Amino acid sequence: YSSAASDVYKRQVNNLDIFENCEINDEHWFGGIGSIVVYDSKRDYWRTLDASRGVPYGEIRHLEPDTNYIWAASYYEIKKIDIKTKRSVSTRLSEYLNNSYIKDIALIDNYLWITTEYKLLCYNINSEVIIPFNFVGNINEINDYVDIITKFYTIFYDGIKLYVATNQGIIAYNNVNSTWELIADPGLVIAALANRTRTIRLGTGVTSLPYHHPLIVADRMAVSYTHL
Repeated sequence: YSSAASDVYKRQVNNLDIFENCEINDEHWFGGIGSIVVYDSKRDYWRTLDASRGVPYGEIRHLEPDTNYIWAASYYEIKKIDIKTKRSVSTRLSEYLNNSYIKDIALIDNYLWITTEYKLLCYNINSEVIIPFNFVGNINEINDYVDIITKFYTIFYDGIKLYVATNQGIIAYNNVNSTWELIADPGLVIAALANRTRTIRLGTGVTSLPYHHPLIVADRMAVSYTHL
């Protein structure tokens, strides 16, 4: 594999759409459209993994490495790819996520957290058991929101807490003490923004009273409208 060939490959890679990247050992992985480009920096060697290697269909927007595998996700599927063989390994995720629109993934210890358009799921990568988020840890602090959180977006892990953006604000799971909490409530965010603008129209949207404790709703609305 010559240096000239490597230069040609790099020029080709520069013309690709790259959506995500990660680093594992001496390798850099880049998620493209239906393919993953891998660069071995130690050997100055490039290669492309495609559908023949089990790479997910569509734009590879998420790459989460663990010790032996990289979890690659597009909007349509998640694949477990062996770092050594560069081939996907069979899992039950295709069965679990059939017809789901995948938003984001985050790997924390032995658990792969997955947001689809309407679900937040926790997948044990060893036992292959997958459960909804509200069956993980203590949900007392967000219990009033569980039934009305109907959409999930991005997730972010800072080493202690997993932050999840939802249609009801931001919730967080503390990986140390296994508890959930509400980080940002839309009503309180509006209250904070109201003090900082005179030109933007702010609204609280709709609160479905049967799914909330009335005292909590009254308290949130009182704070919001005091500042509007």
